[in-house]
Amino acid sequence: MTLALHAATVLEESNQSLFNTQVEESHLREEQDVIIENRFGTFSVPQHQVISFSAGMLGFETYRDFALLVIPSTKADSPFRLLQSIEEAELSFIVMTTDAKTSVLYKKDVEDICAYQGVAWDRLLLLHMVTLDKKNDGAVQMTVNARAPVAVDIVSRTAQQVVLSNPDYPIRLPVNQDGVIVTA
Repeated sequence: MTLALHAATVLEESNQSLFNTQVEESHLREEQDVIIENRFGTFSVPQHQVISFSAGMLGFETYRDFALLVIPSTKADSPFRLLQSIEEAELSFIVMTTDAKTSVLYKKDVEDICAYQGVAWDRLLLLHMVTLDKKNDGAVQMTVNARAPVAVDIVSRTAQQVVLSNPDYPIRLPVNQDGVIVTA
């Protein structure tokens, strides 16, 4: 199991653990699932699985609540997920998940993100925005934005998009369908 998949699994397990705790501690309020219908299908998202952005994402500052969903028809161990807005069904992003150890970023930059976010290394999940570009020959090139990852605290379920000043990180880093960096 890759570390990114492990982080996504830990996120899902923490969802279940958090849910169980909420059910045991509070019978006063009923949580309603959020139902989202978008171009990928219909999803039911429990409130306790919502990831909250304190400042929104670049260009989408007014949208603060998102869910990390499995993309239909992808392999179970795929590092790609759908970052879906809870507030706007038509707003979603394909992202590549990595954790602190498997990130495309330098260790020092990941440590800086952890310090800036106030999150422990083992609680960090990084999401890299994916761009799909169809070439003239019909081939699709997939790239990730290594310069502006989304940092998620998998325990508190808070997130922030971080723009890194390191010029070594491209905005369009080529990757294959397994999330492996493609070199020329």
